[in-house]
Amino acid sequence: MLTPDLVWKIYQVESYSDFCEKIARPFILPTALPQGFKEDLNIVHKLLVHSYYEPKFVDVAMLQATVSLEKILRHHYSQTFNSNKKLNLDGLIKHFTESNHFEYSNSKEVLDIFRKLRNKKVHDLEPSGGLIVKDWIYTLVNFINDLYEDPQLRANRLLEKVRLQNAIDTLFVNGATLEYKQNTYILFDTRVVFVNNKLNPATIWLALWCTFDLEPYRDGVHHYLLSPLKLAISSPNLLDTNRLEAITTDNDKITIKAIISEPFKSIYSNWMNEAQSLPNLDFVMKFKYNSLSEFTEKALADFYTTP
Repeated sequence: MLTPDLVWKIYQVESYSDFCEKIARPFILPTALPQGFKEDLNIVHKLLVHSYYEPKFVDVAMLQATVSLEKILRHHYSQTFNSNKKLNLDGLIKHFTESNHFEYSNSKEVLDIFRKLRNKKVHDLEPSGGLIVKDWIYTLVNFINDLYEDPQLRANRLLEKVRLQNAIDTLFVNGATLEYKQNTYILFDTRVVFVNNKLNPATIWLALWCTFDLEPYRDGVHHYLLSPLKLAISSPNLLDTNRLEAITTDNDKITIKAIISEPFKSIYSNWMNEAQSLPNLDFVMKFKYNSLSEFTEKALADFYTTP
């Protein structure tokens, strides 16, 4: 009788169904993807599911996912560009990244990591990649989805993301406040994570960082990641140099205001002056985006399932 491997306890997995929900989530695949490739990726998912009993299957699934990506890139290149030219994986990655086919801004670097991992596994130069590669498999599936998205929408989406971020940055010259669910928060940063412009109006995924308790950082040790408020909003009803107003996808109103009045002006200024004296503030700020991976994956899943 098969028994679950205890290693999954560190991910707070309590059962097989819990594992399938947290670790081996179903793949979201493009409807236009040829059936044969869908079957290949179905095998990858089965390997991932069975890693509940044998964690080494994660490595096998990763290798198979990389092989599937290469086959799909080659097929998509021949079909889209009507070319019989043969490109290796490195050439395919270079072609599709230079043609702006992927959502990830650092897609060339990410895909090169997968290519090198594939090569090392094929030549057996490296040991297991470990359980961390389970997340990389879903990143590969995201790249496959990107191949079948409208490139013009992608270009528009990137332009809109930059436009919105620039507009929001003007609100944060001296910090900002967020009014949300009858509460007021003092913010020191907000990032546009993703813009789903398949929808009209667009859905905008925002990460908003509030001022935080500075005490745990005084000894110079990085104690925890800074987790932001994570909100999905419709296109703003109002956006100018002092204010953003919008409605969330849960139908709650939010207002972000530039701090120009008391008491928030003094509160923010005192907090920032104190924060600047921390021995590891720069280190903390550099890594605050590390908590966004799950939120980004949720945004992409929402996008890929939007008709």
